[in-house]
Amino acid sequence: PDVPSAPSPHIIQEQALEALRQTRQAGNRAGLVVLATGLGKTWLSAFDSVKFSRVLFIAHREEILDQSMRTFRRIRTESRLGRFDGKVKDAEADVLFASIQTLSRLANLRQFAGDAFDYIIMDEFHHAAAQTYRRVIDHFDPDFFLGLTATPERTDGGDLLALCDENLVCRCDIPVGIEEGLLCPFHYFGVPDDVDYSNIPWRSNRFDEEALTNHLATHARAQNALEQYRSRGGERTLAFCCSQRHANFMHDFFHNAGVASAAVHSGDGSDPRAASLKRLEDGELEVVF
Repeated sequence: PDVPSAPSPHIIQEQALEALRQTRQAGNRAGLVVLATGLGKTWLSAFDSVKFSRVLFIAHREEILDQSMRTFRRIRTESRLGRFDGKVKDAEADVLFASIQTLSRLANLRQFAGDAFDYIIMDEFHHAAAQTYRRVIDHFDPDFFLGLTATPERTDGGDLLALCDENLVCRCDIPVGIEEGLLCPFHYFGVPDDVDYSNIPWRSNRFDEEALTNHLATHARAQNALEQYRSRGGERTLAFCCSQRHANFMHDFFHNAGVASAAVHSGDGSDPRAASLKRLEDGELEVVF
């Protein structure tokens, strides 16, 4: 099918592209770009990649790889794009879209020379202190390495900037995106509950999941959430839960109250991820937990 013509970078992407050009001109070979969700991190990397012949784009979810391939196809119409994941291993592609889970396996990583790629892009870079990411970062030596994230602060204290040679190329957070008319303004409501969090054990930098779920997956708290949703919710709602069991509990509660919903997570019993998001987009679902 015909590919639609490529868009032009918006003002924040233009500023980031110039910052990337300048950082490379200064001799830097790695950098971190922080852009708020919705400002087009993938588009930025696609625009920036055109100067490089062999590109590796790494992400941790199939949907991100699918969306990124579509984005790069709009910008790099002549390049051969390929996948490297659990099903397909097109190692010779000009622009390779790789699953971190597949690429980080030593047998797969060893298929590539350290200088196999001119430009490496690592999406959702706030995960990068994890061992799988470190193994990949340590293996390759590209002309330029780009880390992309919307959320650079790590709760475990890991230093992401050190993985990008202490080089924060540019950062644009939500308020600037709103001022530029690129993101929607929003209202933020804090809703109190009666959970006493001091009674929930703290383990390995987080609340104990089982204990937290027992405190949060209650009829009273779900009823409060339902009432708040009915008074403030929009046509499409994403609801974030503390565990898979909590997501299933909330889905059942809302479903029984007549709200079309789904529970999406990585465990057994999850509703299909891509299909649920499509149904939310099409208006068939009101809430995805």
